[in-house]
Amino acid sequence: MIQQYDAVAPCEYCLEETATASDMSTTFFMASCLFLFGFLCSSMRDKTANDTQLSPFMRPRRRPLVLAPRSAPPVASSALVAQQYGALVDLPLTVVHEILLYLDASDLVPCTMLNTTWRHLLCDNDAMLWAQVFKRDFGEDGRRFNAPCGLSWHEYYFQHRHTRPLERIKLLEPRQCVAVEGHVYDVTDFLYEHPGGHRVIADVLGTDATAVWLEFEHSDGAKRAMAQLLVPDDICPAFPLPGNFERIASQRHTFFQRWLRKVVPSIRAAP
Repeated sequence: MIQQYDAVAPCEYCLEETATASDMSTTFFMASCLFLFGFLCSSMRDKTANDTQLSPFMRPRRRPLVLAPRSAPPVASSALVAQQYGALVDLPLTVVHEILLYLDASDLVPCTMLNTTWRHLLCDNDAMLWAQVFKRDFGEDGRRFNAPCGLSWHEYYFQHRHTRPLERIKLLEPRQCVAVEGHVYDVTDFLYEHPGGHRVIADVLGTDATAVWLEFEHSDGAKRAMAQLLVPDDICPAFPLPGNFERIASQRHTFFQRWLRKVVPSIRAAP
């Protein structure tokens, strides 16, 4: 029985159906590929048409291919500094100092943070500039204080603004003096006449006695007696030191006031 079934020939209808199904699958695959290719082509064509209808500002920008430029030959250090920082480095040093002296000392310090060239011009390396600033603001060259006392002129300038009263006390020896609120007072003859006893003043001789002075509530008479012991100083670091700009503006303002008093009658009587 089994041999009978094995000897049976395959059905011709089944073979034809298998071949037909294979041909249909191939045809469907080719049709799908053609449809996808046509869809992509039509999409690209529609996108190009839309881009041409848009304004130039709305069109998508495509970066053109730009070749990298060749590296420039190395520039000399002096020429590079001149390109970066302008013609300041080409000016004589004396001219640069004359320009910078129109700034106050507090304005010169931030300039040191601009670049290395300004830092070299304005910082510790340039002793000549800060020596001129010292002479401009304090009206002396600092020789009597043995300036700059082993420091740079830049450091000594700002230190002297705080320690000027103490440095003046050393110059007044053997007189006995104290410093109060930036002013120097000679208490040599007043030491044993002090109502609170001489030890109160003797403990702070030659130092800044501002804290001790403010600790006690002095009367108006005591303040007037203290004012008679004042050692005058034209430059007091307790007040801001104006730069040349402020001095020029002050001089012009004073000239303008005098001119108004001559021209306008109502201002002539003003003090």
